[in-house]
Amino acid sequence: MNPCLLQRLRRQSAKQNIQKTFWFAAVQPMKYETFCGGVFETNCYLFRPPNGPILFDAPDG
Repeated sequence: MNPCLLQRLRRQSAKQNIQKTFWFAAVQPMKYETFCGGVFETNCYLFRPPNGPILFDAPDG
């Protein structure tokens, strides 16, 4: 298969996945949990989208 075509298909697939995710986020309210402290004394946010959980660690400061 042509490498340029393969790269284009990958970009389109990634774009479609992002559009699906944002569409879902626009329709469904986002639920998240916050965690403070712990061994590393950090703040983080846990989002639970349909495809699996995502953990965001808050920046310092």
